[in-house]
Amino acid sequence: MAAGSYSTQTLLALVPSLQEPALFLRNTGFPSVVNFDTEEIFWDRISDDLRIAPIVAPISEAQVVETTQFSSEFIIPPYVKFKFALKPGDMLRRKAGERLSGTLSPQQRKDAKIMELMNTAESMRARREEFMASEILRTGSLTITGKGYGTRTINFQRAAALSVTLAGANLWSATTSNPLKNLEDWSLLAQQQPGGGPLQNFIMDPAAFGLLKAQLLFRGEEKALSTDYRGNASALNLGPMKGKVNYGGNLGAYDIWVYQDWYTDAAGAQQPYMPANTVIGLGAAGGTRAYGSILDFDNLLAQEVFYKTIRKDDPSIEYLIAQSAPILVPTRVNATFRATVG
Repeated sequence: MAAGSYSTQTLLALVPSLQEPALFLRNTGFPSVVNFDTEEIFWDRISDDLRIAPIVAPISEAQVVETTQFSSEFIIPPYVKFKFALKPGDMLRRKAGERLSGTLSPQQRKDAKIMELMNTAESMRARREEFMASEILRTGSLTITGKGYGTRTINFQRAAALSVTLAGANLWSATTSNPLKNLEDWSLLAQQQPGGGPLQNFIMDPAAFGLLKAQLLFRGEEKALSTDYRGNASALNLGPMKGKVNYGGNLGAYDIWVYQDWYTDAAGAQQPYMPANTVIGLGAAGGTRAYGSILDFDNLLAQEVFYKTIRKDDPSIEYLIAQSAPILVPTRVNATFRATVG
């Protein structure tokens, strides 16, 4: 196959201007980006040292204290790769929105089609990363399934206590529940875990937030939920929210965010990123979006995504190909939390 009509430089120049879906979980939980020039992605796991200093007599020899260790881990990330076909006949037909008489040349229609496909590709790629972020923040692990990849589960070793399912009188739908006490307990629980920390932000799907508001009203505590944001919204990397993220208010020491977005799965069914009645807690998790090297002879740079076009002459067809090797790594996984409250 021959090189296509559009250079990689031209295609990459289009990427920053394209629209993205609301990527609240990805941008909030994994704000850093690291591009690797290797197929593997490496990270170090470090635990906080909570030991207190030993006491000895003044004339005694200093006690030897062992230095703390860290563990290095690596993974070959899943490979996101897909392509779109451009056929000559499609460039001869009026495109959507064009006047009935047809005012665009075939080349103009092709340029417009490339822009349309790039927008679709960026949306698909971003939604895959948001899907990863949702699963990691909810479960502390990530299960990946793909053609030729099989099924693999990456366990980031989050403490089991940081995944909670309420029941009975503790359900937020029960009049006996105390949501504010739950948030306080969960934040303290995360703080007690190795490598953890207090939770400052709680992200809820609309159903969970509805239960929270109803129970605060029932308890006469509705005034405790203030909609005045204590800090600068830029402190939390909101990304392009598109109305799918709302600030629910601050409750006690915590900021409440209400979020929901959807994706279409391989079977064509629409699925939510936040299952009903889900609460995600976030502290200083410091997550990273890591990208492995692109396995393509036409690409020699470490980068998030690589686009190119190739052309086949018989029959005449041109392909736009997108490639990326992403994995999301929660640097401090025990500073994340998930509860099902209803």
